Formats: sequence, structure tokens, C-alpha cells
Amino acid sequence: EYGISLNAENQELLSLDIANLNELVGIEVDGPGHFVNIIDGKGAEDVSYTGGGAMKTGKDTTGWEFTANGQQQANGPTVLKHRLMNRLGWKIVHIPYFEWREEEDKE
Repeated sequence: EYGISLNAENQELLSLDIANLNELVGIEVDGPGHFVNIIDGKGAEDVSYTGGGAMKTGKDTTGWEFTANGQQQANGPTVLKHRLMNRLGWKIVHIPYFEWREEEDKE
């Protein structure tokens, strides 16, 4: 009815969560495994940053800790898949899991 074909077996190297094979349109719901946390030097003043982590020298503690600024970006394999699908003529809508969760929280 909607022109969406579901196939239980993988016939190609790349797969999509939902695909219209005739129109080359797909939907990808990208879960946490598709992203990496961005680690950088934005944070507390008592932290000295060096390439992906920090030496924290607080009032009561000194030690190494990894810090993330709350941002994420697609990991290498996901970016490659996006590029390949685009070059093959596909138009893909990507729904990152954190956007999905934000919408759930609004309800």
C-alpha cells in the first residue's frame, strides 16, 4: 500500500532500517552505536586539558578523567555508509536516537 518492501534476508552489502526500493528513499534510526562523544577542552576552570582527557586538580582531588561536552557526532563507519548510500542515489532520512528521545520527553 505504501510502496515499502520488507525483506528478511540481506542481499546487499548495505542495509537500511526502512527502504522504498523503487524510489531509492530510506529511513535510518541511528542508535547510540552510530555516534562518538566529542571530548574537548570546554568545562570547569580547575581542569587542564590535554588531548581527550583532563588532569583535574580540584580542592580535594587530583587525577585524570575523561570529559565530554555533551555533543556527539557520527562515527566513521556511519559516515562512510551515509556517503556510499548518497553516491548510489539514495535519499536517506537519518533519525538520531537522542532526537527521538527529546521528542519522547516533550510528550
